[in-house]
Amino acid sequence: MKTICLNMIVKNESRIIERCLLSLKHMISYWVIADTGSSDGTQQKILACLQNIPGELLERPWVDFSYNRNEVLLASQKKGDYLLFIDADEWLFFSSPFNASSLQSDCYTIKAQGKTSEFLKTFLVTNALNWTWHGVIHESLVCSFPTAREHFSAALLIYDENTGQRA
Repeated sequence: MKTICLNMIVKNESRIIERCLLSLKHMISYWVIADTGSSDGTQQKILACLQNIPGELLERPWVDFSYNRNEVLLASQKKGDYLLFIDADEWLFFSSPFNASSLQSDCYTIKAQGKTSEFLKTFLVTNALNWTWHGVIHESLVCSFPTAREHFSAALLIYDENTGQRA
């Protein structure tokens, strides 16, 4: 069975974090989440929601999106075969059962859909390659090796354009 480690950065997401985590907790075997200064109880909601899954809640000062995401990437080395990336204002809607053992590609994109737009987003990547986040605000995930990419069609990523925090 292939394992999946959740990767997130959060700040003051207590209103919405449970919706996100409940939508994906059946997929993950480990989690690493960096909190960058929440003062609204986000940390306690994460710990309660994921209490039966091993993981790490890191308390880190905010620098920028790539820097903080790269801290989580570094902490996630050897914590799972794949890394799952999602923001607190996103959640998954599954159209078919998820089977981690079927994962074979280096990278999976998922269709992200909001009220006014939709796009493809990097969602799952193998933890066997060297990935890094680049960019201060509109960050992108880059690998130093050629990668095989596939579309993850078992689920749709829904995002709420009005509820998340931006730093």
